[in-house]
Amino acid sequence: MKYLIIFIVIFVASITSCGENNQYTPPGPDPSTDSLPPYGTEETFEVMTWNIQNYPKTYTTTINLVARIIRELEIDIVALQEIESGSGFQDLLDELDGWEGIRSTVAHGAEDLLVAYIYNSSVITNIGSYDIFTNNSNAFLRAPFVLECQWNGEPLIIINNHFKCCGNGIIEDDEWDEERRRQAASESLQVYIEENFDTSKVILVGDLNDKINDPQYQNVFWNFISDPTHYEFIDMAIANGSNYWWSWGDGSSHLDHILITNELFDMVENVSTIRLQDYFDDGWNEYYNYVSDHIPVAAKFTLSK
Repeated sequence: MKYLIIFIVIFVASITSCGENNQYTPPGPDPSTDSLPPYGTEETFEVMTWNIQNYPKTYTTTINLVARIIRELEIDIVALQEIESGSGFQDLLDELDGWEGIRSTVAHGAEDLLVAYIYNSSVITNIGSYDIFTNNSNAFLRAPFVLECQWNGEPLIIINNHFKCCGNGIIEDDEWDEERRRQAASESLQVYIEENFDTSKVILVGDLNDKINDPQYQNVFWNFISDPTHYEFIDMAIANGSNYWWSWGDGSSHLDHILITNELFDMVENVSTIRLQDYFDDGWNEYYNYVSDHIPVAAKFTLSK
């Protein structure tokens, strides 16, 4: 019995010592060493598009990581895609003091993967939001989500999208062809912008699920690209550059884009993907397991020009 008591004491002491010296470290950046540098500033307006795959991938951990990323980047409007859980979205907002958000309600596909906005309510005001093309499930698997707002009194129109995925890279003469559906979505949005916001500052963002630098015969966005007087994909340099900066699959492709109208041409200060995986101890694998298979694309504007 004496030896059993001694063994139990030693065993308990070893557990206590192990707990003190090997505390659990949650996934993600180390708060003491790896804080994200802020992208936003008080003098500029920023918008970011971010597909956060099947949000939340792991409930509490993902919510905490996404909340921390949004807080530390200090971006005025975050346009999100693939919000699968309404309660998870609300729990995210509950973690973000000074931020508000709104989620779309329309998805035509079988998956309830909706788009949403989170915005800094101290500078983004006069909010109005609504879905468009809600009866066109062919071109729009998920309805585009419009945000009418003001940044420090400056009116802005943001259109958040998540286009149909997949395909073989060729626009075919078939209304159900994936590329043809993305082309139809692109053309419909151009008409909508010109009929409703012809002189407004419009920013169209989202996971558009196709490349903007394809040749004309297979470029589903050619209607915008062929009209440089009125439209510009401001992430074109990213698309034409190193895959190190591409937004999907750790450099597999660049599918997340930001399009602006000519009212904003002279106001762009910066466009960049934000390589969040660089702030995770296990890099891409850890980011992918807990957050997403996309990294965000952000743009910064000086609206007072």
